[in-house]
Amino acid sequence: MEWREGRVEALTITVLIDDQAGMNSPYLAQHSVSFLLEITIKEEQRTVLFDAGADSGPVLANMKTAGLDPTRVDLIVLSHSHYDHTGGLEGLVRAIGKKDLPIIAHSQLFRTTFITEPFFRHVGITGADAKRKIEEAGGRWILSDEPIMLGTGLLYSGTVPRCHNHESAAGMKLFQIQENKVLPDDIDDDVSLYINTPKGLVVVTGCAHAGIVNILEYGRQLTGKDQIFSVVGGFHLTGADDSRIDWTIACLQSLVTEKIYSGHCTGLKAEGRLLERLGERYRSFHSGKQIRFKLD
Repeated sequence: MEWREGRVEALTITVLIDDQAGMNSPYLAQHSVSFLLEITIKEEQRTVLFDAGADSGPVLANMKTAGLDPTRVDLIVLSHSHYDHTGGLEGLVRAIGKKDLPIIAHSQLFRTTFITEPFFRHVGITGADAKRKIEEAGGRWILSDEPIMLGTGLLYSGTVPRCHNHESAAGMKLFQIQENKVLPDDIDDDVSLYINTPKGLVVVTGCAHAGIVNILEYGRQLTGKDQIFSVVGGFHLTGADDSRIDWTIACLQSLVTEKIYSGHCTGLKAEGRLLERLGERYRSFHSGKQIRFKLD
């Protein structure tokens, strides 16, 4: 994969669904996340849906409240298989209403993944025939472990190398079934987006199960761009100990030049500490939050 030079001229990210809706908000909240990216390159706009939430109903309701038209979506990227990122996919594909709508995700998306505490629960993409149903709704699967250029200056990460091994799925004990054997699940299907702008990379994550620092450093390696302008997404620091939270914040301070936006699975303790350490550079997002990046 060759990084194709070119910069995004305008970028708006709307939080379609999050665990929080904010005060006095007309938007719905649910334990899930979904972003709508409106990207302008060479005066041409593309709309990318990043993750699909746990249920299409609240996502579509929030889109209506925000005055966003689902039929404008050009492609979908799924950050990983978990139900709170994929459960709304079929309904959203039907609402988008396009034939052969590209859905880009990791090849391990459809593995069997589950937790056992406090009881057994499957937490992956729901429904044994989900793949077929989504195809019937109009989706076209593009499953890749390798990076893919989705447009000039827009890159799908593929598998993110785990260089910092301690950036594990904090607080989660997940399992998968491979060749009839029960094995630990390290969520190797976790992927992100890298967007090249005049001010540096904007990085979009789902839960950052690969580790937010691993993700940021891999983005710099893939693109050859040292400057990371902003990052938006969940950091999955729920359950992380103080030392990991402090180390992550220190890395974010050195890697990211401007604002850092997080929510969903980041965790209250980590969000509080991010605000304390980063001040105006940190923002917690919520359903309906619209982030307009000033790129000129």
